[in-house]
Amino acid sequence: MPGENVAEDDSLTRRSFLGVLLGFGTVVVGAALSVPLIRFALHPLLTTTTEIGWSDVGKIDEFASLSAPMKKLITVEAGERLFRKKQSMFCR
Repeated sequence: MPGENVAEDDSLTRRSFLGVLLGFGTVVVGAALSVPLIRFALHPLLTTTTEIGWSDVGKIDEFASLSAPMKKLITVEAGERLFRKKQSMFCR
């Protein structure tokens, strides 16, 4: 009879179509979930940082004959208007 085995003869059955659809869905969800992980891994390589210059600590004559560490207060400036803070440091 001509209409009995129509589903078996087709190369693309409903079951294989759903299998392919499930596979594509898995790939899409996997790609969507991997985007934050890739961005997390590449973030340190792609970011630009503000350049911090040298700070004047004092004249070289003040440090020539030190026998113990000396405490100095310096001003750290990063960027034009980002922040300015005073930080203490020890010189040897």
